[in-house]
Amino acid sequence: MAELVIKGDRVSLTDERVAFTPRIGNYVTFMGELESGEWLVAGNLDSQHEYGMDVYKLDADKRRAENLTNTPKHWEEDVSIGPGGALVYMSNRDSRHKLDFNNASWPSQKIQRDYYRMRADGSQHERLTYFNDPSAPEFAGGDALVAASDFSPDGRYLADIYGVDSGTRRCKVDLGIVLIEFDRPQ
Repeated sequence: MAELVIKGDRVSLTDERVAFTPRIGNYVTFMGELESGEWLVAGNLDSQHEYGMDVYKLDADKRRAENLTNTPKHWEEDVSIGPGGALVYMSNRDSRHKLDFNNASWPSQKIQRDYYRMRADGSQHERLTYFNDPSAPEFAGGDALVAASDFSPDGRYLADIYGVDSGTRRCKVDLGIVLIEFDRPQ
């Protein structure tokens, strides 16, 4: 954490400090704040494998983390918070390709990821996109992955990073931006 200081045309950071150090595991990044001091982070704070990243709600003051996804065999992160409180995150939970926890070369593994939605308390998980389902109209025609996303201020749209694996030996994905429109605000 740090304080952002803007003086004239100069921008700097002051008071840099570590906000949270996990007792076990590690975490990736701050992905948003639900309420003051209630952060969303992704990591392996329950000592699962680093490929088994979960989404956590972290009470920054009490230094306590609650696992919202609890899927130690799947990779979940990149949470977006809708103005109505919905959380959208990416996961490989329905992928045809399972992560090989013994393979240290993560980029060499085939991946598929889609978006899922849940409530801020971790309940009501629901698959949102079907880019990797051959029977779905939005099927990408290959191994698709999604990454970071962000809601429009009214919660009707989700702009996201999306790509399809070119099918080469190593995972090679050309990324682009896709706009998802919801029937009702999230």
